Amino acid sequence: MLSLRGTTSTPHPGRIIRRKPQRSREPARGLRRDRSLVGTVLVICCTSMFASSAIAEATAPALTLGSRITELGIGPVRIGMTAAQAEQAAGHQVQIGIDINLGCRSDTIGPHGYGLSTLTRNGRIATMFVGRRGLATSRGIRVGDSVGKLRRAYRSTVHRTKNFYGSPYYVVRAGNRQIHFGVPGRRITDVTRIRSIETGRKPEILWAEGCV
Repeated sequence: MLSLRGTTSTPHPGRIIRRKPQRSREPARGLRRDRSLVGTVLVICCTSMFASSAIAEATAPALTLGSRITELGIGPVRIGMTAAQAEQAAGHQVQIGIDINLGCRSDTIGPHGYGLSTLTRNGRIATMFVGRRGLATSRGIRVGDSVGKLRRAYRSTVHRTKNFYGSPYYVVRAGNRQIHFGVPGRRITDVTRIRSIETGRKPEILWAEGCV
């Protein structure tokens, strides 16, 4: 009988030994580098977008045709501001008028197309007057809209009244502040068109002739 001691076992001659290939770590490292690069690009893009937005906000005029007329003023320009404060708030030049009476004058704000002027008394804006179509009230009423539209927009808060000379106009009151809607003639119907909008404080807004 043959002894197997001291002999070395060998693989079966018909057996094929398969070894698992070792995965290379290079692709994973490359993937991490790609992700890092993408993240850096996104950060740069976002930073650039925010910076551009900040610059645009800083340079864009604050008073636009989208600004709204309220009892407080028009957009960022408020009743009670000085001409310098109004110019800074509006982002437009304020053209200073000549004193009509002592301490009372009419100034112009923004482009001519806005049709926006002010009654400035003792260095402060007392009323703001819009004589061209463009700027609208907080309820969407503009110069050129009909009285019928005005009534539907403001309902019971708008009232018809008369000035010192007996000329009719419509008024929305809010304490010491008022918004006036000027209309032509004395015969007013729903199709009559609004010719001016004025907002301001008493007593100046009640002056039929402004500073005169």
